[in-house]
Amino acid sequence: MKVLHIGEEVAIIGEPLLAASPYAMFLPLVSSTLSFAGVAEATIGGASGTGAQKLSQVTAGLIPQAQAWAKSVGIEHWPEAEIEKWASAFVDAVKLVPQPTTKA
Repeated sequence: MKVLHIGEEVAIIGEPLLAASPYAMFLPLVSSTLSFAGVAEATIGGASGTGAQKLSQVTAGLIPQAQAWAKSVGIEHWPEAEIEKWASAFVDAVKLVPQPTTKA
């Protein structure tokens, strides 16, 4: 999906800005989520009706990393169901970015 690729590009460009902000602690979580979503899109593709399968693939890799990240920032427990909701909402938000009409 081209939108997730755009999300990766935005993350690369925005990383220095985010690193200097109060939200820097989220960089590892955002980066991992985009990476797992990109892999899911590449392996499963854009076939209709595969959203649940893609989310399952994303969360399978993301959950252990997200829980480790949470502990590293002082969150004692982040339930798997809540991580899945976060990942789904994050990917949905990235998909709201319009696709470019020309290559930059």
